[in-house]
Amino acid sequence: MTIQERWDGTFAKLDRSCPAQRADEDSTDYLRRLSRIGRRYIPKSEQMASINWTELPDETVPKFSELMRAAVERNLYRTDNMAPGEMRSVMVVDPNTGAQQRHFVGPTAFVRNPLYGHRDCRRVTRISAPAGSTLWQSSSETRRGASGSW
Repeated sequence: MTIQERWDGTFAKLDRSCPAQRADEDSTDYLRRLSRIGRRYIPKSEQMASINWTELPDETVPKFSELMRAAVERNLYRTDNMAPGEMRSVMVVDPNTGAQQRHFVGPTAFVRNPLYGHRDCRRVTRISAPAGSTLWQSSSETRRGASGSW
């Protein structure tokens, strides 16, 4: 399996396609570009995130690119390098059935966003039948009714 195929598998897990090699770039420049893209998916505290890819000698780029790819795969679910509200989709393949599932990862749950229908919790105090008779009433509602406060 070539390095490009491995990077393509890693980008597929991130639910994006691997960028194609440009006609004017050689293989080491292409690996540098893939590694710079992969740097976005690892936290800044990782040692791999601080590598200056332009100053790296050509003969060491394939090895460091493979290390960067492994770091990206290792940190797929880490959210400490993401901005609040940002979401990342991660594709997970079931080994038994081959079915793909898209998991959304982020520092905060997207269901807390009002754009997706989040509302504050509403407490159920009474369940009524269609005829208007009360089927269930919370104990606090019963006490309130007995005290005459409502």
